[in-house]
Amino acid sequence: MKLKQVFAASSASKAKIAPTVSINYFNGRMRFNAPTVVLLDLKESDKLAFYQDEESPRDWYFMKSKGVGSLPLKVTQNSKALCVNNAKLVRPMLQSMGISTPTQFLIGEELVEGLYWKILSDKIVK
Repeated sequence: MKLKQVFAASSASKAKIAPTVSINYFNGRMRFNAPTVVLLDLKESDKLAFYQDEESPRDWYFMKSKGVGSLPLKVTQNSKALCVNNAKLVRPMLQSMGISTPTQFLIGEELVEGLYWKILSDKIVK
């Protein structure tokens, strides 16, 4: 028999938390977690515009924008996260993905076409 010792990870180490967006079909809230806020350099004063890919309707993107139709970010209570509230956006978004329950998605960590952040509809966080 040949044994090797296996060490458990230190309880002090923390895994990197991925940038995510939690989307709630029922109340129309999109919550961007703290790593997303840091990665995208979001502030409460920012507004976001959302886009659907017409050729691939499951694919959704967003960007900072001050243009017409942009939605203001709001601070969530006791959190470093920011959120947007708009059921008229959220419900069709989730329906295009075949989802009707609150769901959390990863966000792409690199800009698409140098402008847009992608909601990774195929990367649901369980």
